[in-house]
Amino acid sequence: MKHAIGFSIILITILASCHGKKGDQISEMVYFVNSLRVPCEAAGSTSCLQIKKEEHGDWQPFYASIGGFEYEPGFLYKIRVQEEKLPAAQVPADASSVRYTLLSILEKERDRKLLLNDIWALEHMKDVPFDSKTQKDLDQMPYIEIHLANKRILGHNGCNEFRGILTALDKTAINFDFLEQDFANCANKVLAQTFMQQLQTAEAYQLGRGRLTLTQGNRELLVFRKVD
Repeated sequence: MKHAIGFSIILITILASCHGKKGDQISEMVYFVNSLRVPCEAAGSTSCLQIKKEEHGDWQPFYASIGGFEYEPGFLYKIRVQEEKLPAAQVPADASSVRYTLLSILEKERDRKLLLNDIWALEHMKDVPFDSKTQKDLDQMPYIEIHLANKRILGHNGCNEFRGILTALDKTAINFDFLEQDFANCANKVLAQTFMQQLQTAEAYQLGRGRLTLTQGNRELLVFRKVD
């Protein structure tokens, strides 16, 4: 009897130990998944999901796959994921040492920011006359073209082309940073400079009925119409 009891205790201890080790290899996490894929720099022409584990954190490229997750571009996700650390012998060559498996989709919503991903022609600019005479002095009608996948903006300010980056973007906030501009050979330098200044001043945006409005506080700075 004593031998049987001793054997049982040893067996329970071994099982508990094995369970503890397996538990150490598996964890559950909440991921936020962005609405656009991005190029994977380490994998040639492949594109990657963008994820973050904190709602207000920064998006990071995700080089692995999540089993059971049928991703649909254009939507923001909040998902629950199982992370399982694999033994070294089970890790495929050039693959992740962690197996990711979808447990559940907690939230899924269409990302309205994607409506920004377009060409927008200037329609109205605060504090600057923008009549037919003003437009006649321009080399070209000012416009912006927003590329969310690589956080870039390009366009024309009425004098010359420009390029820049989106330094901030969420459901309402937006901010741009641009390369230095040259307005020397320009018929309406004041308008072009004002246009660029107001772009750089913009803090927020509103979308509706084919219009994009950039604002600072309660001030409306620039209004664009979507180019079909």
